[in-house]
Amino acid sequence: MAGAVGMILVNDEQSGNDVVADPHVLLVSHVNYTDGKYIFDYIKSTKTPMAYLTRVKTELGSKPAPFVATFSSRGPNLLEQGILKPDIIAPGVSIIAAYTEAAGPTSHISDTRRVPFNVQTGSSMSCPHASGIAGLLRTLHPDWSPAAIKSAIMTTATTQDDSMEPILDDSSSYVKATPFAYGSGHIQPNKAMDPGLIYNLTTLDYLNFLCAHGYNETMIKSFSNSTYKCSKSFSLADFNYPSIAVPNLGEDSVTINRKVTNVGSPGHTECMSRSHQK
Repeated sequence: MAGAVGMILVNDEQSGNDVVADPHVLLVSHVNYTDGKYIFDYIKSTKTPMAYLTRVKTELGSKPAPFVATFSSRGPNLLEQGILKPDIIAPGVSIIAAYTEAAGPTSHISDTRRVPFNVQTGSSMSCPHASGIAGLLRTLHPDWSPAAIKSAIMTTATTQDDSMEPILDDSSSYVKATPFAYGSGHIQPNKAMDPGLIYNLTTLDYLNFLCAHGYNETMIKSFSNSTYKCSKSFSLADFNYPSIAVPNLGEDSVTINRKVTNVGSPGHTECMSRSHQK
């Protein structure tokens, strides 16, 4: 409305180096905080600062990728610290996705443009990636349980980026990310098709989990099809989850039991026990 033909959008210090593609009503060059400082220095150095626009081009092989976005959910799990959260990370930054034509791409009332696709960012974009992969695995392995699919996705994830270095966390100015940021790692659909071993869970496992949290037979019966008698020997540490978290390691060691099932080449079901040192 002021007559501008273009704009340079510079991240503030809090937004850092996480450049997220936003829709705009005019030509925009979006730069991170570090590059923005150079631009401001240049503007202050001359009375007639100049800029020019070039044609849009797609850049491939961006590094580092992937990294944990600033908006991504972080752990620990406040409801049950014995289960690590998040489980997984998936692509969620600058994703080309289907978009409603009931509003303009910027969602501004004055934006009368209509597009069937838009560039979107958020967990609402990473969720479809994970859900789609789960659906593909279900088609490929119709006999797998939901827990088996989840295990396959988690145990085949990667904690390295495309430079074979540890995944970085953008919310902390590109420092090394932790499992509280990426969980098991970044999702790898092709490897999830053949995980080899999986951690499976049944309804009884979930009922034991509730028992360990203080649910009694009356409470469980209110939503279960049958009466279930809680096992006194079950420990939350032995919940057959695809990740292992020990919230309070007060002694020299703790033993964690997991049961893995072979879903790869012919083999047999195995049991394993891990002793985690302080």
